[in-house]
Order: sequence, then structure tokens, then C-alpha cells
Amino acid sequence: SQLKAFRALDEILTEGKDWEALQKNYRKMLVRVQDDPEQVGLQYKLCFNLGEIYRTRLKENKKAIAAFEAALDVQEDDVKSLEILSQLYQTEDKADQAIDCFRGLLREQPGELKHYRALKHLFLETRNKDAAWMACGVLVLLGQADEAESNYYEENMVPDMVSQKPTLDGDLWLDHLLSRNENVLLGRIFQSFYQGLGDKLARKTAKEVGLRKKDELDLSQRELFTHAFKTAGEVLNTQSLPAVYQSIKAPGVHIEELVPPVLLIGDELRQGRTEQELAFVLGKVLTYMHPMHLVSCVASPDSLQTLFTAAAMLYIPGYSETNRKVSEAVLAVRTALDDLPNQTQGHMETMMQEYVATYQSINVHRWLNQIELSANHAGLFLCNDVVLAGRMLRSESHQTLFTAPSRLTTRDKLVDLAVYALSEEYLSLRRLAGIAID
Repeated sequence: SQLKAFRALDEILTEGKDWEALQKNYRKMLVRVQDDPEQVGLQYKLCFNLGEIYRTRLKENKKAIAAFEAALDVQEDDVKSLEILSQLYQTEDKADQAIDCFRGLLREQPGELKHYRALKHLFLETRNKDAAWMACGVLVLLGQADEAESNYYEENMVPDMVSQKPTLDGDLWLDHLLSRNENVLLGRIFQSFYQGLGDKLARKTAKEVGLRKKDELDLSQRELFTHAFKTAGEVLNTQSLPAVYQSIKAPGVHIEELVPPVLLIGDELRQGRTEQELAFVLGKVLTYMHPMHLVSCVASPDSLQTLFTAAAMLYIPGYSETNRKVSEAVLAVRTALDDLPNQTQGHMETMMQEYVATYQSINVHRWLNQIELSANHAGLFLCNDVVLAGRMLRSESHQTLFTAPSRLTTRDKLVDLAVYALSEEYLSLRRLAGIAID
């Protein structure tokens, strides 16, 4: 076979140290398999080994870079290729590309301290003071900063929340705040359910909750909480701020399961909190007011799972029924959908078919986990201090200012926050909001 012949020639040329002929042999084999979807593993190995021939044998860095980039095109999360490329880019004075590689390495190895410090050095080298400050802040957050890094972070701290709405060409949430792994299509499906079914999703009524008009907070009052709340809503482009009620039951802030949701807040949130602490909490809370996330405020994870399955059975021929509860839900959803306009139903059907064709099944808890990561991103953006954001996340395990409907550990949240803080999505947002350090 072609592969056997290639391997035999590979051994002969390697033993004879004929590197020029060896690279030609690899390139010819690549041409033979490059369009074969069943040969992805071989394509990667050929690209990677070709890169090594150029890098270590022929000392041709530019050709080595092209080969390793091709290996990454085939296997984008390959740590070995990212590590080698980061070195080659630095050798060739391509700092921006090296930064991209270290960001990729961080996503794959968020526990590797050397990647954070390498990024800090590259940010300083490229005179990106704001990114270097953020990298020093992350090292402080992780308890790994030296004296110079701690001083750099402290000297450039700003004790205020973000107050200016960023000037954007695209979408604030999709381009800058959402977790990389948050499924936008699933969010839009649930957004469509919320908009279409509305009150039918609510688990409680205002009467059952015991809301009283006299407890509703007047947002025109001049106090730190109302200022932070309105500013957060404006900066995050929240379409409609929820009503806020004072409650002795809520130590921090609680989203009540009504349509539309309302917030219950306790005295602890109105007293003894700094503007930046409020900004972080409110950034998290208002993430759940995004149209794609609203349904998570009013329906339990089990209800969301059942709702999705029921809709899939309605819209997708052959979608299997697994238990009697789903069957009852199908009838309830069918009745509710009968009242919706045909255009809305057609939109839902299209999205459901696309989702099931692409992802097959749904894991609501995974989706809710990603929403909380997005919420932490929004909190960091608003409070403008990665160390404070990390401190707030650590405190969530014992001081309940806000409990998100996810199953993430404190470590999960801190690791994601550290990686996000050094991402281009976040650092570019800081520039657009006018808060980047010059």
C-alpha cells in the first residue's frame, strides 16, 4: 500500500539523514491524503513530523511554522504544536502570534503557571500595559505573584466600577462576554420558548411569593445600590431591568421565579458593600436577564430538559420517547404551541431540527454551568478588578450574596476567570469601554 511504501522510504531516508528528500516524501504523502476525511489522524502526524524536520533538521523556521500551523488546523487543541509554535514565533519576533499560542495553551492547561507568566512577559514586550496589568492581577489572584508583579497590579488599580457603555460594532454578549462553550443555539431555543410560552412556564405567582407594593425599591432613590444597579443595566445593555423588592428573607439577591422575574434583595446588599463588590454581583445577576437566559430563572433544570425533549418529539420525526413524564409534557407543550403564531412555531421547528442534527442530545446542567461562567465574565467586566472578582467567587461558598443555578466548583470558576481575564475577548472589551490602562 501507499502507506507501507511511505514508511519504508521514511526509514531509509531518516537512516541516511537525507532531510531534503525526507521532507519531499512527507509533502507528497500529504497531498495524497489531504482531502480524505478518514485520514485526519494521519494528516496531523504528517504535518507535525514535517514541522519537526524543518525545525530540527533543516533549521528552516518559516517552513516549520507553516507545517505546525497546518497540524493545528487539523487538531486545534494540540498542546505539542502550540508549545512549539509559541517558541518559533518568539524566535521569529512574532509576538502577537506567540500570544495567541499561549492563550490556546492556557485553555488546554489552565493550571500551568508558566503560561500566565509567559503572557505577562509578552504583554510587556509589546508595551500592552493594560494586558500586563491584568496578567499581574491574575498572578496575584492565583497567589503566585512576586513583589514586582504585586506592585504593578496595586499601582494601577482603579477603585470604581465601569460606568461607560462600550462602543461596539458587534454584540457585547456574543463577541465579548459569553463563555466560549456556551451553546448559543440552545440559548435561542430557550429564548423562543420563554417568549412563546411566557406565564405558562412560571412556577409561582406574585401572590404566592408575597410581593407587596410597599416593599418595591424606588430606583430613583439616591443610594449606592440603585446607582450600581442602573449603571450595570446600562453598561450591559439590559433590555428591561427587573423590579427589585426589599426582603428580610434574602441575605443577598435572589431571582424570584415569576414571569417576568423580579429580584428580592436583603439589607446586606444595600449596606457595607463597595461599588465594585455590588458591580460584580449585579453583573452576575443581570446575565440571567439576557433574553437567552431568562427561562433559567423561571423553570427548573428538570423542567427545561422535559420541555426540550417534548418539543423535539413534536418537531423531529423519529425522536424517541423515554418515559411517561415526557409523554405528558408533549401533550402540555402541544396545547401551548397551538396558541402560538405559525411563524413562531416554524422558527422553533427550524432551530430544534438544527440543534438535534448537530448535537443530538441536550445536557441542561452543562448549559447552566456555562451561563454562570458568562455571568462571572460580566461581573469581572463591571467591577474592573480580577483580584476582587476572584475574592467574590471564593466567598460564594460560605457567604451567599447570589446563588447561580449551576454545579460549578469554586476552582472551576476561578480557573475560567483567570483564562478569560487574559483573553482577547475581554481585553478588547476593556479598550472599547475606555477602561484600558494606557
